[in-house]
Amino acid sequence: MLSAGAGFGIASLIFREYSAFDVSHVSTRSWLSVAFLVICGSIIAYTAYVYLLKHTSAAKAATYAYVNPVSP
Repeated sequence: MLSAGAGFGIASLIFREYSAFDVSHVSTRSWLSVAFLVICGSIIAYTAYVYLLKHTSAAKAATYAYVNPVSP
């Protein structure tokens, strides 16, 4: 994720995507949504997956995508 973020960041600089972006137009709800996805969608989920890999077989850990509930 970090590599992809860095790659897309560099690509956005090359294609001057930042010129149309204004931070003041981003709502508080949008910032909170991004924070939620970073915390719950990335950090907690990845930590749980690594824990699962250490405590069960890789075949069972690979089924995590089938049992995680869909977020609203």
